[in-house]
Amino acid sequence: MEDLARCDNVLMKVGGIGMHIVTDPADLASPLTSAVIADYWEPQLLEVIELFGPSRSMFESNFPIDLAMCDYVTLWNTYKLVSKGFTVGERAHLFHDTPRAHMGCRRGPRPPRPTGDAVSRCQAASETGLCLIVWG
Repeated sequence: MEDLARCDNVLMKVGGIGMHIVTDPADLASPLTSAVIADYWEPQLLEVIELFGPSRSMFESNFPIDLAMCDYVTLWNTYKLVSKGFTVGERAHLFHDTPRAHMGCRRGPRPPRPTGDAVSRCQAASETGLCLIVWG
């Protein structure tokens, strides 16, 4: 992961940690509130964000798969709690600026979908279990 973080053209989508193969809800205190989940996930999430930096990281939801862990609002409130130590600007990157700048999240028509080799590279990356976005 450290080698990838040194590459300026690699971004990190921070999420997917609510899947049963990653987090067993039975390992957490009940009820599964945002605070309980944040306490459990915070070390792993902060480690990844610190490696890539807030300007190359973005929170994401893995819904509906993450419903096995919590509802949508609880997930995003968890991310808010985990990121409480970041500045306003860093949080803007994590929640808005990074995905908007790099994923075509703009008003207006959607950007064209990748084809050919770009699709193959995305599929290969997703099969490894890592959520990476590599820009040529």
